[in-house]
Amino acid sequence: MDNPDIAGQANRDADTKRLTPWNLPPDSAENSSNSHSHNERICMMLLRSRLQQIRNMEEKLELMSKYSLKLLNAQDEFAALLSQEKEDTLRLAAEVGASTNTNGYVMSYAVALENCCNTLLNKD
Repeated sequence: MDNPDIAGQANRDADTKRLTPWNLPPDSAENSSNSHSHNERICMMLLRSRLQQIRNMEEKLELMSKYSLKLLNAQDEFAALLSQEKEDTLRLAAEVGASTNTNGYVMSYAVALENCCNTLLNKD
């Protein structure tokens, strides 16, 4: 399975090598006649660089969307699990006649489980 982070980084590295050849001629009287082409080249590099930044941001946005969707799916699964667990517990409480009212002291689940296990082990 392809890792989008690695593939994206490789694309950015390759584009960076193409987009940043700062081999511009030095300013001199000889090159002043070429200053317009020099400025055009700088503008082109600036625009290409900005486009590369935008592509990088789009890649990040795509990753964020992908992981947000996964998170929402996990949240839905957890909510369904929790709902089922609550339903099962309320059904069991109704069968044994336990109150589902939480007013007053309520023993922790761990302590209740320990007491239950001790009771079952002592009945053997």
